This record gives sequence, C-alpha cells and structure tokens, in this order.
Amino acid sequence: MTRQVGATTRQMLGAPRGSVYVWVNHHLGYPRSLAAQLGRSDLEIVSPSQVTPWLFRGREIPAVVVDHAARLTGAQYEGIRLNPRS
Repeated sequence: MTRQVGATTRQMLGAPRGSVYVWVNHHLGYPRSLAAQLGRSDLEIVSPSQVTPWLFRGREIPAVVVDHAARLTGAQYEGIRLNPRS
C-alpha cells in the first residue's frame, strides 16, 4: 500500500491562521513536526478525542480543519458545525 502524499500538507497550508487542525489519532508528533516544517506553528493540532464543546468554549477560532484521513463521530462533526466561530 502506497502512502498518499500531499493532502495533509495542502490542508495545513490552506488553513486560516490560528486554526484548530484535527489529526487522525492521538499520536500528534508527526503532524506537529510537519506543521513546524511548513512554518505553521500557529495551528493548534489536536486529536479527535479532544473535539468536545470544551475545545471551543470562550475562544475565537477562525476555522477547524479536519485531516482528510480523520474519522470523527457525528456528534464531533455537529459540535464543529455548531461552533459559531469556525
């Protein structure tokens, strides 16, 4: 199986400054390293389990970007959709 190249990079580069980036799982070393290499230290990289109402409470977040390979629950997607600032 060949690893897909470029989709995550494009998503990170296209994310508005200060966005929350939802990674595929709780292993955040790779996406944080990639973001640093791309000059995107402004991205807050989180795992799917962190996508709760508490993530958004009292914060202004320009956007929530979900990695192309992430699989969120319906409730997580609904929480992102209902966040008035993303």
